[in-house]
Amino acid sequence: MEAVALYTFRATEGDELSFNKGDLLKITNMEDDPNWYTAELHNRKGFVPKNYINLRPHAYGDHVQHFKVLQDRCGQYYVWDELFSSLNELVEFYHSNSIAKERTVFLRDPEHFARELT
Repeated sequence: MEAVALYTFRATEGDELSFNKGDLLKITNMEDDPNWYTAELHNRKGFVPKNYINLRPHAYGDHVQHFKVLQDRCGQYYVWDELFSSLNELVEFYHSNSIAKERTVFLRDPEHFARELT
């Protein structure tokens, strides 16, 4: 999930993440502390105060779906019936084949998808 910084924050502890107003943060954990989230910015990680940021909805689709990737006894990866020798092969397959059973859902890289539109 992404968040926009509403205010500038200067870290006072080693595990906190400094940021400037307007920065776009990648939120990686929202569950450990009710007042602090874990975030990334410019390849740095740390805690950010949740009242300094505004969470943004996902930029693609109307919701997020989670699929569990399993591994069989031979080391093959699968979600449904198709088996793959690597996670990269599985992802590549579901770029052009629906990963969902009840509706059509393709895996898309948001940056690649944006480039296709331009």
